[in-house]
Order: sequence, then structure tokens, then C-alpha cells
Amino acid sequence: MNTILLIFMFLLVILGLLFFIIKQLRSEKERKERIQDELVKAEEAARKHKAYLTESIQIISKGVLEEQCGITEGCIRLKVLIENIAPHLLQHAELKVIQLMFDKTSHIPLLDDWKALSSLEKDKFLAEMSEVEKIYKSDVQSAAHFLLQYPFNQTQQ
Repeated sequence: MNTILLIFMFLLVILGLLFFIIKQLRSEKERKERIQDELVKAEEAARKHKAYLTESIQIISKGVLEEQCGITEGCIRLKVLIENIAPHLLQHAELKVIQLMFDKTSHIPLLDDWKALSSLEKDKFLAEMSEVEKIYKSDVQSAAHFLLQYPFNQTQQ
């Protein structure tokens, strides 16, 4: 009788452990599926962000070439976008002018700070921008052509 009782108790323990193991395996499987879903969502978000950055670079580059966007403004915007998609590109010979233009105009106030300037101050900065743009216009246009042809959608190192 004791033997049967012990066997029954061991069977209950084994069934309990089996239930616990199955529950843990299901939980682990669900956790892995959640992680995989999150990874897929993150990859999709990264793909969409890269497409947005690429499209923005192309639009601004076209704007610079068609003179719908100022050279200085275009360089500022392009620098920020390139830094977000492929920072190594700013070291490319064709694109160094973008960093150069950014550096030469980085002291000029932007947005609300620009609006707060007096007309005299704005005129001074506009004249300065005009001089820099005259010097580097053709180089910036070459950079814009380069960016329009650059294969951003291919994997880069």
C-alpha cells in the first residue's frame, strides 16, 4: 500500500513538473515571437525612416539645382540629413563642400533667432551668405548632382 501511495505521489510530482515545463516552454515561445515581432517592426520603421531621409535629400538636392532652395539653407538641411543616414558621406570629396558651407554659416541664427534679428542684422548675414554662396555655388550643385545619383537604398558600410 505504501508503495502504491509513493508511486501515486511521484506520478503527481512528475505531472506537476511536466505541466510546469510545458508552461515555461510556451512562455518562452511567446517571448521569442514577441521579440521577433518587435524586430520586424523596428526593421520596418528603420526602412521607412531611411526612405524618408533619402527622399528628403533628393528633394533638397533638386531644390538646390533648380534654385528653389537657397544654397546655404540646402547645405544646412543636407548636412543634417546625411549625418542621419550615412555620416561617412560627408567625408566624400564631392560632399565636403556641404560641411564647409555649414561651418562657414553656422554662426548665422536660425528660425526664431533669425526672426528676432533687426533688418540691419539680417541684411548683414544675407550679404555674408550671398558671398559664400557665390564662391561655392558650383561645388554645391555638383554635390547635389552626386546626391541625386547616390545609391542610398543599397547597403552601405
